[in-house]
Amino acid sequence: MEERTFVVRSDYDHKTLTVMARALRKTQRRVLSTVIRVFGWTAVVLDAALNLLMIAFGMFTWDFGEVVLLLALAVLLGISLFEDQLNAKIAAWQMLPGIKEGETRFTEAEYTVTTPAISTTYHYENIRTVCETAEYFVFFLSRRHGQIYPKSGFVEGSPETFRDWISQRTGKTVVYVR
Repeated sequence: MEERTFVVRSDYDHKTLTVMARALRKTQRRVLSTVIRVFGWTAVVLDAALNLLMIAFGMFTWDFGEVVLLLALAVLLGISLFEDQLNAKIAAWQMLPGIKEGETRFTEAEYTVTTPAISTTYHYENIRTVCETAEYFVFFLSRRHGQIYPKSGFVEGSPETFRDWISQRTGKTVVYVR
């Protein structure tokens, strides 16, 4: 029987890293992210309600403490709304030179990621989570290490057959992330 292989080309641009950050937030960091978001939105709503009450009773003043609190809440709100983009930017800063673009060859036993800087072989049992979005497959090897493969980057094989194949290789269910 002929060995099944898939070859995927990928480019770690800002859009790709943002998708990977969102998948990480919705799978590996789901509980922590939910707690932080609930805390942040609760603080914003409580501060807004208290300020409205203070305005209604004529007790509101623009002192230094109020300005600092409003700035802190604005920063918290901004981070909450743009968390995935911010994490993508941080990931881009942390990437080693020469690994932005690459090609991955998946075989029955292992897969090899080749970039202009390095070639690394991975085993399927090291994959903790396999995610799928409308445009990508995302692997998480840990809470801090992920790999992403665009469906449009398949040179050999197809995304449709890859989904079932990678699920069998890893023993993991592919989690769909919106």
